[in-house]
Amino acid sequence: MPPSGGPLSSVRTITSSIRRSVTISPKFQVVIPKSIREQLKLVPGQKVQAVVYGDRIEFVPVKPAREFRGILRGLDTTFERDREDRA
Repeated sequence: MPPSGGPLSSVRTITSSIRRSVTISPKFQVVIPKSIREQLKLVPGQKVQAVVYGDRIEFVPVKPAREFRGILRGLDTTFERDREDRA
């Protein structure tokens, strides 16, 4: 745990370990268990990215761009720019 006030003091990680065994079908399909679908609020037809990390596969839900709307709200943009930085 980083010391209080350190660079990562405001970072919070939420982890939930739901592990279920699944079987790969002859067509290389897998069924995501209901408890995981409900926790991640997955819906039929939703896109996920398949990412390989070493010897494991992770499926990461793709979020629609509208979910990122307002993510930078409140960002301080009042800083001095050098002339050469301007387009």
